[in-house]
Amino acid sequence: MTDVHETAAEYQCPGEAYTISRAVHLGRLARFYPACRSCEHRHETGVLSARQVKRLRETEHRGREVPLFQSEQIGDAALGKLAAGSVRDVAAALGLCLRRGLLGTFPGPTSEEGSEPPEAAIVVAGDGRPAVAELVAAACEGLRWTGCHVVDLGAATTACLMFAADHLHAAGGVLVGGGQGGPHRVALKLFAPGAAPLALRDLDVVRRQLAQGIDRPTRRFGGLRRFQAEEPYLDLLRPHYHALRPLRFTIDTACRPVRGYLDQLAAGLACRPLLSDAGGASFPERVLAEEAHFGLHVDDDGERCRAVDERGCEVEAGRLLLLIAKRLFSAEGPSGSTVVVPREAGPLQPHRLESLGVEVFQSAPSRAAMAEAMRRHGAACGGSPDGRLWYGVAGAPLPDALHTLTHLLALLSRSDRPFSVVLDREAPWG
Repeated sequence: MTDVHETAAEYQCPGEAYTISRAVHLGRLARFYPACRSCEHRHETGVLSARQVKRLRETEHRGREVPLFQSEQIGDAALGKLAAGSVRDVAAALGLCLRRGLLGTFPGPTSEEGSEPPEAAIVVAGDGRPAVAELVAAACEGLRWTGCHVVDLGAATTACLMFAADHLHAAGGVLVGGGQGGPHRVALKLFAPGAAPLALRDLDVVRRQLAQGIDRPTRRFGGLRRFQAEEPYLDLLRPHYHALRPLRFTIDTACRPVRGYLDQLAAGLACRPLLSDAGGASFPERVLAEEAHFGLHVDDDGERCRAVDERGCEVEAGRLLLLIAKRLFSAEGPSGSTVVVPREAGPLQPHRLESLGVEVFQSAPSRAAMAEAMRRHGAACGGSPDGRLWYGVAGAPLPDALHTLTHLLALLSRSDRPFSVVLDREAPWG
């Protein structure tokens, strides 16, 4: 016997103005109707088979709207899904917060009472993909609309942008890149005075400003100028690119600025980078096939990296940090012998770093907390289990895979020993 109540039950799909019957509801579930993914009745599967229910659960999160503000970045959306208008509004909200001193001390003269706020210079960069050019332009427009002066860096990694922000004493920064989502996604990274990545509490300040509405604090449109940040940034690394062995090393990355920097650094050298964009999955096999001395997979706008030795074996992040810390401290002596690692950094085995005679400080694991701890303790380097290694250079702590690569090239050029043997001798593990 048919249940009259069940037959007469009505449902309403999200975003639609009319109701549907239970039969239509089940039919749409069976056809994977997009609106079902966000429907409060999506778990009422009725007579659907176990196989259909399983597939519904597997596809439940596809196409669901992702919040604009994430824990450490903004957007993290597929290319083409992050609207230029949203980027413009976020940039304008950031500009207002910086001008009003809500995100740290503005590095400039304080405005007198009754006068306009001081002019703020904000560095802006993209990751070099043509698809993000419109978003970079939108970010510049939003900042200039609030009276902030924009310094366009062109294509840059996170480390290059942070270096430029510190070098120019900028009030903040915006990077339009792939973030942790990879080459087919786009995200915004925001920076406060001192080239500091915005912490979660600071992103909440920007979010609240955006929700309150964007008012224009000045009648003047901010200026725009270009700055070639890669030249002074690469000058930090160029002294290490001499007397190197003719090493072959595989670099697996979709980050265009990293590729461009390598072209400049390796020009005229016997070292030969073998560029790849395998995406990380088949990266070790690529290292073996090319008979490379080592490999490095770089992602997250040039921040994180994963090393592979000549046998295709992955090198633990803690072991890589230990190897590089040993080189840094043997070269610099006792001064600056400080390392920062996240709390609960078990995989990094901090006691091994302490065996070098250095002081190890711990911080919260976020990028903002690591950067602040590096600066506060004057640390020479730092690292986290996800492969993000930090370097205390040129005033601003930089999360930089290119610095990691540079140190590896210098280490492996000391002798003709394979990478695995160097690791066993210089950074024993296990």
